[in-house]
Amino acid sequence: MEKARISVQLSTDELICRLEWCVLLYISTSRGTQIDVTHFLSRRLGNHLAAPNFIALAKGNCNMLSLNWIKQVNGAYCQFTTVNLGNVTSSGVYIVWHSGNPGRVVYVGQGDIAARLTAHRSRQDILKYSKIGTLHVTWASVPANQRDGVERYLAEKWSPLVGEKHPDAIPIAVNSPW
Repeated sequence: MEKARISVQLSTDELICRLEWCVLLYISTSRGTQIDVTHFLSRRLGNHLAAPNFIALAKGNCNMLSLNWIKQVNGAYCQFTTVNLGNVTSSGVYIVWHSGNPGRVVYVGQGDIAARLTAHRSRQDILKYSKIGTLHVTWASVPANQRDGVERYLAEKWSPLVGEKHPDAIPIAVNSPW
């Protein structure tokens, strides 16, 4: 399928479409308002696009998936190598990063949080970044049917130092843990 990029300027609204198998729309408005994307595009592009293929993400938190990123009780982030994972029963997405100036995201992943993080604690390609700064981790519960999209979004946003392969999914925007 041929890829297309369409930009339309409407006063303060900017619409960028990536047409692939599905359409990912990023709508930013100075007012943070929602618009009827299906109606807008059908009037301008005809009926070439089916409504179920749309995912609209508005600037701000309008359609952004809001995650509850885990921290310690005192508000500090958990240390990757020492956080007690014994009582962690959730599945979702996680981010490992190193502190420093600048700090960088080391790894983004998904699955059974305790099992995945336990396995990653023995990976030298992740642990080697502890020489630059303390390794930290945070995670959030995400339904299984949204994990691929959330992981894809986080990987595109933070460009992790480890892990070149991420799900081939439409990114699902989420709030930042920082």
